Amino acid sequence: MSKAGTAEAEKPRASVSGVVMPGAGSAEGGTAQMPEEQVSASHSVQLGELPARVIDRLIALGHDLPIAHGEDAAAQAFVDAFAPLLAGYAVAVVVGEGEQRKTFRCEAVGARESFAPPSREVTTGKLSGHPVERVVRLADCDAFIVVAGDDAGLSDDASTPVQIAHRALFVLEGARQRARMHERIGALEAAIEEREAMLVQGNKLASLGQLAAGMVHEINNPLTSILAYTDFLSKRASAREDAEDVERLRRIGESAHRMLRLSRDIVSYARPSSSIAQPLVVSAVIEQALGFCEHLFEECGVEVERAFGSGVLPVRGHPEQLAQVFVNLFTNACHAMPETGGRLVVTTELAEGDARVRIVVADNGAGISNANLPRVFLPFFTTKDEKHGTGLGLAIVKRIVESHDGQVEVESSDKGTRFFIHLPAARES
Repeated sequence: MSKAGTAEAEKPRASVSGVVMPGAGSAEGGTAQMPEEQVSASHSVQLGELPARVIDRLIALGHDLPIAHGEDAAAQAFVDAFAPLLAGYAVAVVVGEGEQRKTFRCEAVGARESFAPPSREVTTGKLSGHPVERVVRLADCDAFIVVAGDDAGLSDDASTPVQIAHRALFVLEGARQRARMHERIGALEAAIEEREAMLVQGNKLASLGQLAAGMVHEINNPLTSILAYTDFLSKRASAREDAEDVERLRRIGESAHRMLRLSRDIVSYARPSSSIAQPLVVSAVIEQALGFCEHLFEECGVEVERAFGSGVLPVRGHPEQLAQVFVNLFTNACHAMPETGGRLVVTTELAEGDARVRIVVADNGAGISNANLPRVFLPFFTTKDEKHGTGLGLAIVKRIVESHDGQVEVESSDKGTRFFIHLPAARES
């Protein structure tokens, strides 16, 4: 054997999980750094042969990563399991770009902090505190592997650590893709379950509406009889000049008329909307919605204050849809009120040079946090429990108002919440 061959054979060798790697720990590379052009060309490594047991371990590694716990958990588990394949080297995985960049480390020697923060660009400086490091990339991939140590052979594409790292990067990318897919599937399953629950609730409400329509019909018949007999008896009491009986019968008649108006309003409210919008007085629609919520006001101890402006022009729309807008807003306000009761103020006024009608619904409830305020109109967003909220009330408010060419806004503090609804005024053509 030649002297050159003998010298080559006597170079130190390090074991990588049973794989022999030439040049590991060589003093020749004590201060070597990977050139910048080598970093950018790392993705062009030509794959060579590796022992079957190393390939088997990489394949097994891909199946064992905890993708159900997300990309970050999979990346850290990958580094922890991959590092033993490169005994004597420090290993890091960097994923993401810019501010989203994250570094996952596993040090063979020294502290984990020898790797710089993830915001530092690898191509402009070393990521680790080791003398030599090698970056292995794949084309069109926002993740790369850094292998660091004192081995000058890391600059060689054919070296075993680079070959292992290159194949491992395929494993990591596959795991990250599966983790993202798992997350998307989980989100879709949650959304499907939520929609199914809402569908069940919608079917319940539809059935309840049918029952209510039947009940209203049954109530209207005796109410008509009550009103007829009340009128008859009232006339007889007047003829007898019995003032006490006249007053009692007047109260009975007023209560019966009120029940009859409410039942007719419920039927009108539940009836499908007509396709043609019509001019309507906003204050009349608000009064109808207040009537629907009267029992809730009494239950919650809410005092209602009306501030309807004079000369407010009609708007063009569907009365039953706008009634639903105010019912939803009044219901939300009641649920936000303190247990000792609260105050609800409803204001109507002309705005924007009499071109629009503004309705303000204000309460003195607990208010909406700044974090939740931008999300209140999103479907299915709610801070209430299952018994009091579905997360659709304000989303429906926004949809109906916008379908009337209007806008809805909200402002809130710890002293209460105010909703502003702007609707175009209807003017005679």
